[in-house]
Amino acid sequence: MGELTYVSPVREDKTVDVVVKIFNRVNSGGTKLSKGDLALAKICAAWPETRREMKKALAAWERAGFFFNLEWLLRNITAIMTGEAFFSALRKVSPDEFCAGLAQAQNATNYLLNMISCRLGLDHDRVLGGRYAFPSMSRYLVLRGGRLRDAR
Repeated sequence: MGELTYVSPVREDKTVDVVVKIFNRVNSGGTKLSKGDLALAKICAAWPETRREMKKALAAWERAGFFFNLEWLLRNITAIMTGEAFFSALRKVSPDEFCAGLAQAQNATNYLLNMISCRLGLDHDRVLGGRYAFPSMSRYLVLRGGRLRDAR
């Protein structure tokens, strides 16, 4: 019997969108793969600790009463690192850059949650309606050195 060879569906000439469509067509009866799933899998192939490190950040926010998911955090990192919302933009990001982006996303999210909690009194997830504004706010914050000049 011959040796099995793994051939990655993620090739340099294919975008994340194309690979997700191919996977979802071939994957009969399974769970649909999101673009975030595939982008994260590609990053994890280069930096195996990625998922564990991201889950640590999510667990810390969960202990504070804020429930986010991996795809949300990945969107924040993508916005910070690339200035784009689409996960396919991560193809330009190295594992080292992604690691730095994760740290920046954690710092930006912590800063924003603290600011929101102190200024507005929103201290738990159920009253946080604008969670999908965080990627834009995080990118803005990182571009300004991680701090805002004043509360305005």
